[in-house]
Amino acid sequence: PNATFPARVNKKAAWTGVARTVRGGDDLSDEFIVNFHDLWSGRPEMAVAYAFTYLISPEDMDVSIALGSDDGVVVWLNGKEVHRHMIGRPYAPKQDRFFAHLKKGANPVLVKINQGGGEWMFSMHIESPDGRALPSVKARLAP
Repeated sequence: PNATFPARVNKKAAWTGVARTVRGGDDLSDEFIVNFHDLWSGRPEMAVAYAFTYLISPEDMDVSIALGSDDGVVVWLNGKEVHRHMIGRPYAPKQDRFFAHLKKGANPVLVKINQGGGEWMFSMHIESPDGRALPSVKARLAP
């Protein structure tokens, strides 16, 4: 989380933490959108952002991953590419859905979100194969 990376000339990129606060009684299926324009000033075009977390699973399980994103997205789970949809489009919740397998314990997830122009955001839901929320699977920045 504290790493920096070379960016444009004489600039560095760094991770920016974004967390959803969940309180008792919250509907876990409500949309939690990461809006990159809210995180950074300006409206970048022809850009890319990465999101990273560990999904902590209490047991081995098959899941459905539902995600909404702008102009192209790639998802890696446990170091393997599990989803790619490279097309210019506006954001819509849960517009992509694919199945994956979580192992018991920490499962690293890396998401690449492209930006062509306009709004720039994404959201991801980890659900049961039939689309129900899985509160037993936790997202953490450390394994």
